[in-house]
Amino acid sequence: IQCFLQMVNQLSEPYRTVVTEAIGINNEAKWNGFLTAPAAVRHHHNKLGGLFVHTYGVTLAAANMVDNYTTNPFFIDASNVINRDRVVAAAMLHDICKREEYKYNPMIAYGDNRFDHRLKFLPYIEIINGNLKMNGMPHFDDKELEMFQELVLTHHGPWGGFKPKTIEGVIVFLADMTDSQIVGCAETGNPDTKMSIVSMVDAE
Repeated sequence: IQCFLQMVNQLSEPYRTVVTEAIGINNEAKWNGFLTAPAAVRHHHNKLGGLFVHTYGVTLAAANMVDNYTTNPFFIDASNVINRDRVVAAAMLHDICKREEYKYNPMIAYGDNRFDHRLKFLPYIEIINGNLKMNGMPHFDDKELEMFQELVLTHHGPWGGFKPKTIEGVIVFLADMTDSQIVGCAETGNPDTKMSIVSMVDAE
C-alpha cells in the first residue's frame, strides 16, 4: 500500500489530484472499498483485496514498460509519443469502478449492473474532474479528459469492443493482460493460458 501511495504522490499534476480523488485516498469508505473489493468473480484476483493487488500489478507493469523505452531506452527515446504520468494514472484507475461491480458478502458475485466498469468510468471521472475544476483544484482540460477516458475504455484491447487507438492505450491493455495472465497462472500453478475471446471476457 505504501509503495502504491508513493507512486501516486510521484505523479505530476493534474494526474496526482485526479487519481487521489477518483480512488478516494482521503475518503475512508472509498479507500476501504478499493482495498477490499475483488477484481473478478472467477479467474485472476477473485478474492477480497484482489482489486488493489491487481491495480498495483498493472500500475507497475505499465510504469516499467514506459521506463524501458523512455528513461532507460534500448535504442530510441519514445517519450515523444508517451506521456508516462497519463499511462500510470490510467493504470491506477482502469478498474476503479469495479468497487461497485461485484457483491462479496458472503460470496463474490456480479451485482445488479447494466454497464460494466469501463462504461461506468466515463461519467464517474467526468464528475470527479468537474468537481475539481469547480473548486479550483488541478483538473483535466476537455482534451486531456477525453484522452484519459479512452485509455480506460480500451484497456480490454481486442476483447473489449473498444480497441486502443494510441500506443498509450496499447501499454495499458498489455499491462492489464500481463498481470491478469501471470497471476492467473501462478495462482493455479498451471502455466497454460487460454487467449480466447470467451475466456478473456469471462476473466474480467
